[in-house]
Amino acid sequence: MLFILAITALIYIFILKYFDSERLKDIINYVQIFLAIAVVIGYQVLIRLFDIVDLNIVYQFSWWHLLIPPIWFAAPFQLFFNQDFSFGIALLSLLAVIGPVVAFMLYYRFMPVFESNLQKLMEETEKKKRKRRPLLNLFARVVCFNKTERAYFKYASLMMSQERDFKLKVYPSLGMALAFPFIFLLNNMNMGTSVDFTTSKLYFMIYFINIIIGTVVFMLRFSSKYKGSWIFQVTPYTDSATVYSATLKAFIVRLYVPIYLLVAISFVFIFSVRIIPDLIVIFVAAILYTLISYVIVNKGAYPFSEPYEAGQQGGNSLTLFLLMIIVGVLAFIHFIMLHVTFGLYIYLGILLIATFVGWKIVFKRK
Repeated sequence: MLFILAITALIYIFILKYFDSERLKDIINYVQIFLAIAVVIGYQVLIRLFDIVDLNIVYQFSWWHLLIPPIWFAAPFQLFFNQDFSFGIALLSLLAVIGPVVAFMLYYRFMPVFESNLQKLMEETEKKKRKRRPLLNLFARVVCFNKTERAYFKYASLMMSQERDFKLKVYPSLGMALAFPFIFLLNNMNMGTSVDFTTSKLYFMIYFINIIIGTVVFMLRFSSKYKGSWIFQVTPYTDSATVYSATLKAFIVRLYVPIYLLVAISFVFIFSVRIIPDLIVIFVAAILYTLISYVIVNKGAYPFSEPYEAGQQGGNSLTLFLLMIIVGVLAFIHFIMLHVTFGLYIYLGILLIATFVGWKIVFKRK
């Protein structure tokens, strides 16, 4: 613990020395997101390594082990419990004692510098130059059909990519959605039965991506800057439906589509091009499910207009669970239609009509 605290402080000192507070806050935010994803995915992956890796390992010391601190703190167990007094183990055990002491001494030495730069965390760094976002403008023109919706599409896209609290609460779910189809696919492959990918229906695991849609749509209501939502009410020719329509499109384009494409392309390599019609059906079902999620969780408010504390009230967990069941229903109908002549294309047509008509009705312009 002493070593971790000292090293963390030294890293902060380095960042604050050469960068502004916004860069430090971004780094902290992304580390938190990475840890949240790593804990969940790591739990799923590590327990499966026991079936793959032979744990009867004989440790052989190498010089580069000196650069890996976790090995320092593992070495004393080998030294004391297994009576291994070899040079490598003794050196690593010595580093487990000296390393934290040296790190803390360095921290103590640079503490005045750290304290003088710590005030940067309280400063708001002004943007020096407005960034050009040609892709964002292109996406807005493709998926939005009027200037008002395009403006709010850009606004929602920037909120999703820049607000730290939103990223911290939503991005871990996106990371899990990217990994879970492969994890469950490996689960089925490790059950001892041979899998014929030319006929297998295991590509249905991609439906696990859609489970997170309900959660993200629910989180679109909240923001740490919710007090700024008064701007919606004084903007002319705008109602909550128009803003939410643009926000949902921004979510689909900026967050959902990249993850879906990564998994879909990987599954095409695994299961062959025969699953492309199914992937199109799953994608259209995801858009329809996004609309259904909005209808269920929307309370008539503008996006990003409520504090996160409001989302912790009772009853929301049950709502999100019911949304997950809808994903299962869509997947079940998809599976049934595969056993009907031209059923897949009939189902695709129904989904397209339902999505188009539903979007027009729900987001009818006032």
